[in-house]
Amino acid sequence: MGTTASEPSDSEPTSSQSQTKLPTSLTAKKKSDLGLILSVFDNIFSEIPGKTHIGVHHISLQPNFTTIRSPPYRLNPEQDKLLKEQLTELLNLGIIEESESALASQIVMVPKADGTLRLCIDFRKVSNISVPDPSPL
Repeated sequence: MGTTASEPSDSEPTSSQSQTKLPTSLTAKKKSDLGLILSVFDNIFSEIPGKTHIGVHHISLQPNFTTIRSPPYRLNPEQDKLLKEQLTELLNLGIIEESESALASQIVMVPKADGTLRLCIDFRKVSNISVPDPSPL
């Protein structure tokens, strides 16, 4: 079966395929199908993280909770530099904002499978003082 103009061929990646690493475990047909989906819906896929304004999330706290301000976990100089870079980028993108909250959770740098680090937040102490939501997301 030949390739039509609307189908990407394996030898000619679409713009989405050339920008996105497709899993090597996929067959040529599945790579082609996935590349087509990515190119059709390229307006909703982005390498730049973003946020939504569709919904508002509120965390209800137990009455008379105590302030949670834990000291930051220790980071080596490389992790500290990476953390500052990621926080600056997230601030510039408007994904996070500075806060004067009574709650402050610790940042954890977790290694990913490829060896890079992922910025995570340890919300366990906040979870302990939050009121459970009867209808979670």
